[in-house]
Amino acid sequence: MIKKVCITTLEFPPDVGGVGESVHRIAHFLLELGYEVHVAVFYSKHRTAAEGLRRRAGCQTTQKDGIYVHRIQSAIRSPDPKMQDCLGDIYFQLKLLHQQYSFDLLHGFFLNETGYLTTLVAKEHHLPVINSVRGSDMHKHIFSPALHAQMVWVLENSSWVTFVSPDLQDRADLFIPGIQAKSSVFWNSIQP
Repeated sequence: MIKKVCITTLEFPPDVGGVGESVHRIAHFLLELGYEVHVAVFYSKHRTAAEGLRRRAGCQTTQKDGIYVHRIQSAIRSPDPKMQDCLGDIYFQLKLLHQQYSFDLLHGFFLNETGYLTTLVAKEHHLPVINSVRGSDMHKHIFSPALHAQMVWVLENSSWVTFVSPDLQDRADLFIPGIQAKSSVFWNSIQP
């Protein structure tokens, strides 16, 4: 039986960004190893209701080069959207994807937003979850009182954690002593 992996991210090509490029590279690597690969792209940024535009939450699925790409969008209900509403919509859409595809593993890229929702769905469905610390989550966002507890919860509840540098792993160890026992470091790289 082919194992199904769902990677969650805020970027995936054609979106521009280093995280998206990394997810693209890893998704193709997993596909070559024989996994069925799904990428759920969260559009969790606040969207405004310009000129009375309203939209239901939803998910558009395409398949490109053997990879299922699910672009999840939160609803636009009012001119002043609330972040918790956006995250709630994305959470529900991710749960629906799992119900439809029965993933064997979830992998979140970035601790807040993506990692939080991914870990929540994984824990509710008793699935293993990997979270990838990409940089600014542990260098910048860890200093946000609003995000700190959420990020520590994600680290504590991950089955495995990857870091793009030893410095990030060392910082995580300050909050979760012994995290090295369930983590590894992969140097971040780019293709010029």
